Amino acid sequence: MKDGVAVSLEIYQKQIRDFLVSEDAGVLAIRGSWGSGKTQTFNNILDGLVAESKRTGNNPIARNHYAYVSLFGVSTIKDLKNKMYTSKTKIEEKEKNNRSLNHAAKFARSLKETTLGSIANRLGFSSGDVINEMISKISLFTTAETIVCLDDLERTNIESIDILGIVSELKEQLNCKIILILNEDKIKNYSEYKEKVIDYEIYFNIKPQEATGIVFNGEPHADNIIDLCHHFEITNIRILKKIKKLHFEALEKNIIDQLQPNVLKRFLLILVTGNLCMYSSDPKIPSFDYLKAGDYENLTMSIINKKYGNDDSTTEDIKKLKLNYTRFIKGAGIYRLSPFDSAVLDSIESGFYDQDSIKAISEPLNNQAKRTEASKNLYSILKNLNSTLDSEYIKPIKEAIKFFTENVTDLRQNDLNDLYIVIDYFGMDAEKYQIYKTYKSAHSQKAARFSINDEYFRTQSELHPELKNLLKDYYLILRETPSKIKLLEDLAISDKSMDDELIILIEEIEVGDIEKFLLSVDIDNFRPAVEALLSHRNRDSRLEHISQLTSEYFKRRAESDKKAEYLASTFNIIT
Repeated sequence: MKDGVAVSLEIYQKQIRDFLVSEDAGVLAIRGSWGSGKTQTFNNILDGLVAESKRTGNNPIARNHYAYVSLFGVSTIKDLKNKMYTSKTKIEEKEKNNRSLNHAAKFARSLKETTLGSIANRLGFSSGDVINEMISKISLFTTAETIVCLDDLERTNIESIDILGIVSELKEQLNCKIILILNEDKIKNYSEYKEKVIDYEIYFNIKPQEATGIVFNGEPHADNIIDLCHHFEITNIRILKKIKKLHFEALEKNIIDQLQPNVLKRFLLILVTGNLCMYSSDPKIPSFDYLKAGDYENLTMSIINKKYGNDDSTTEDIKKLKLNYTRFIKGAGIYRLSPFDSAVLDSIESGFYDQDSIKAISEPLNNQAKRTEASKNLYSILKNLNSTLDSEYIKPIKEAIKFFTENVTDLRQNDLNDLYIVIDYFGMDAEKYQIYKTYKSAHSQKAARFSINDEYFRTQSELHPELKNLLKDYYLILRETPSKIKLLEDLAISDKSMDDELIILIEEIEVGDIEKFLLSVDIDNFRPAVEALLSHRNRDSRLEHISQLTSEYFKRRAESDKKAEYLASTFNIIT
């Protein structure tokens, strides 16, 4: 199975089930990143087979006993053997194994009460140590004909060669079926395991839709949470469980039951993104500190440097992280944090809610949402009265449309929005789309004019919902990552203004990119283009390096090319 490709959960389930019901001894490795659902999926399948056995009276599992050992903290082979022995139980009693003393524990306790225990004590030995040593000697042999699950292989200090020996003996001599659950990225010598003892292998990498299906099951607001988790492509089961736990606690404490739909939507967004940033190890996901800072424009570099800056980090690494972080924040729709957002993030960080504080902060938001909803209802009622309006009311609207069309290059989103709302109120659909197309045509190369993050729309409740979608969709089209040649063309020929996100991309431009661009410029535009690139040091300090790279390009060419040397001198470049 190809690594890195998400595979249907049903395929994994079938492969694990087939292994458990086949008679042959063998070793199955289930590998994948932490939190990917490996252990839970295996347990679900085994529990399902146990339930089937109880329901039908016919055990489909190829062995009658089961032993589960997490190697987290297990440091010696003796400890591993003892844990296998003491965890072994009948397969149908698997779910009881953690809630009651099994046969091994009872056996160990009874030994302490026998003559053997008394003799050990009289000789100055701990009866517990003697009995543990006895169990270690016999434990491996008593594990014969058992399904053995060894979890967290990467978290043990036991040498891989020693574990290989145990696994090989369980399989070859004791006819066991062994399941190894591990994160191979964190384990040494995995290839050694794979080559010598593993018969079957599953790389566990499920789809977001199936990950949420494992965790969520019809809870209130589950559809909204699931949609957000799919948007962020969350497959880590542990993160999903963290989200579910805090959501359940919010329900239990009546924190979100009275929230208006828009406020609830915001709560769920911060809940999901906060947990993702808190617990994800993906370098493309911002740190929780970054998310919580809120002042994304000013604190970005300082926080990234603090978290990722080290001897190996380069300026290029930091720039890429900054770009990833910026895209994540904008993709999430979190342009700034409100006190309500910060209170939710505080709850994620502490693990519990300050119920009174969150309710006090959410009350004004709720009231504003109620007023907005009331305005929408009134708007709907007034629109239905359109048919009774006299034509004299339409005349000034026509004049407004004419004025807008004639002056569109000087107008911004707020003007478009105000006129759009009025026209829509009078049901003039053709005119409504006419002014949007006029605006779009006039500003088709200015992405900022379509950004709903504009200062006027920081409170997005004022933006007409239909217009908001039109602006947002076209903004995304304009903001597709341009090539370096296109960026230089915008700088040198069209004199296009650059926002912070484009500046990040421009900072990646090198001398070779300057050369490719200048070679693509026609003769009529060559001199103005060079002059424009050189003049950026005086016009925008953020673009000073473009001027420096242009000078460096001509200096290099001048060393071997008389024509280039002449050009450099005409541009006052000292070679």
